[in-house]
Formats: sequence, C-alpha cells, structure tokens
Amino acid sequence: MNNNIKTIPMTDFSLSWRWTDPRYDVLPTEILRQIIPLSPDSATMISENATIKCRGNINGIRIEANRATAERLRNLEITGTTEIYISWSEDTAVITTWSVFCNFYETFCYPYSDDVTIWPKSQEWSLCYFHDEYFIFRKI
Repeated sequence: MNNNIKTIPMTDFSLSWRWTDPRYDVLPTEILRQIIPLSPDSATMISENATIKCRGNINGIRIEANRATAERLRNLEITGTTEIYISWSEDTAVITTWSVFCNFYETFCYPYSDDVTIWPKSQEWSLCYFHDEYFIFRKI
C-alpha cells in the first residue's frame, strides 16, 4: 500500500451501513476486516485516477449486472488475493481484495445510484460499474 494512504475505522466510514446495517446487509466479521476504508483525504488522492479510468467512451468487455455477474467477474482471471481500490466519489473509497469484491459485489455497487471504479494497485486493468447496472472491464 502507498505509504501516503491513510485509513479510517469502518465505524467512521460514510458507507459502512452497506455492510453493517441489517436493513441492507451484514457481512461476517472476517469479511469486514478485509474492507479497509480510506480517509477522505486519501480517497481524494486516488480519485483522479478513478475518474480517468471510467469517463468517456470506454472500450472493453461489457458485463451485465444479473444473476451470473459474480461468476463472470471470477472468470476474468484475476487472482482472488489481488488488492484493489474501490472508489465511489472524490472522498469515498476502500481497499479490499478481488475475492471479497466478487463475492459481495452487490453491496459495493447499488443500481440507480452508484457509479463505481475498481482497479488494482498495479494499474493493469480497470472495472467500471455504471448505475445502469453494467460493468466495463478493460486491460490497460
């Protein structure tokens, strides 16, 4: 992890309700420990990178968000332990693993409200989720 990246406790994260509130979803403690919220300043630091990856016309593999999505994501040949950034906005982001994202993608990507950018620290690919309920995957 970049030494300049600062994290915050899940209890201080604005989207923690997605994984901790019974009205939405309650993830197991061992999974929650693998979702590491970034401080707003650190999220801002990486947000320009997120914006670049998912703006304009993006060419890549289109993946519809439906019952087969988790399996299609797993079939992208990305190692489950790959650390990834997930960014919702200029000041809201987390670090987790590809495996956690694939298994719980519906708690990271809400239809009709979220546009989300997902990418590894290596920068070799990006996955853009659009609130219209589809992903675009592309290698960089």
